[in-house]
Amino acid sequence: MMKPRLGWIVVPVVLAASGCGDVLTTPDAGGDVDAADVPDAATRVRLTLAATGPGGVELSSPGTSCGTGCFEYDVGATVTLTPVAAPVAVHAAWTGACVAFDPTEPCALTLTADVTVGASFACTADWVVDQATGDDKAAGTCGAAFRTITRARGAATAGQTIRVLPGTYEAATGESFPISLDGVSLIGDEAGRGATTVIRATDSNGVEIAGTVTIAGFWITGANSGIMVSGTNAAATVRNNTLNGNSAGLWFSVGGTHLVTDNELADNSFHGIAHISGAPTVRYERNQILRNVIGVETNSNGADFGGGAAGSTGGNTFSCNTRNDLWMSQSEPMSATNNAWDHAPPVVGADGGGVDIYPGATTVITTTGATQVGSPCL
Repeated sequence: MMKPRLGWIVVPVVLAASGCGDVLTTPDAGGDVDAADVPDAATRVRLTLAATGPGGVELSSPGTSCGTGCFEYDVGATVTLTPVAAPVAVHAAWTGACVAFDPTEPCALTLTADVTVGASFACTADWVVDQATGDDKAAGTCGAAFRTITRARGAATAGQTIRVLPGTYEAATGESFPISLDGVSLIGDEAGRGATTVIRATDSNGVEIAGTVTIAGFWITGANSGIMVSGTNAAATVRNNTLNGNSAGLWFSVGGTHLVTDNELADNSFHGIAHISGAPTVRYERNQILRNVIGVETNSNGADFGGGAAGSTGGNTFSCNTRNDLWMSQSEPMSATNNAWDHAPPVVGADGGGVDIYPGATTVITTTGATQVGSPCL
């Protein structure tokens, strides 16, 4: 049986901490109060609950209703109150009789007198998108999400964050491409590297970055470049994404300082990563760069795949890229320590043929700490 939830977002009610008053007392025909209608103060107590914001409270035992937000119990009864936040929201605080409890934990009370409890919830993002249930005419909040990233991007300003709930975001569902993130961050399913938050672009770049931006937790596919970092004052953090089935997974053509970590860049029709121009300083760590034509092309200085000036610890995997895992033509030495390759140490040689590293004009390549992947393409 489902336990009752007070103030839950499906029924947008804000429960007041007053109003329980005399709801159980009823005058008899003569105007007097019948003693049978008055609760026995020695054996019954009341819990008054107020839940505000995008969430609600689940009671382990509902008691007897005594009005809006009011529940009556036997003296000595134990009741557990569990906060249940809406998606993208958190339980911010208990007040009243539960004030001493951590807001992330249930509050267990033994009722010996009348008590009041408050529970407040807060949204953790500036804007929320839900392709399944959202509406672009809504407010774009935890309790009233937009339907498209495009609509949220139109509302967001630099420094704000858009949280995206599970769905496939594409032209057929109202998206316009490219999605421009000029100082606006975009967060999806980080735990699944975008397994449930898919951006499908066609004949366009998926996401274009300018300004200070974090993009995390998306599966981006079908694009010319899944993510292109090319705008003014770009400072990108790209983490926990899957960039698969594009022409290029990730493309840099602008300066700045960037972090690319814990992504999978696989099965793109040409580049996994294209580090092309502008001499961007990029720290690449723990990325899986697999089954592209060229895993990484570096035509510009500033790439650090381990042990370089940007401070990368390495941990990247280069494997099964059909032309080369790493194809270079930049002028500075390349540092790529503590990574996994098809060969250990990686083979440095010709352009093409699946050779691990094509050095181009680069005369110094550091690959100490190299290991071989578990199922190498030899």
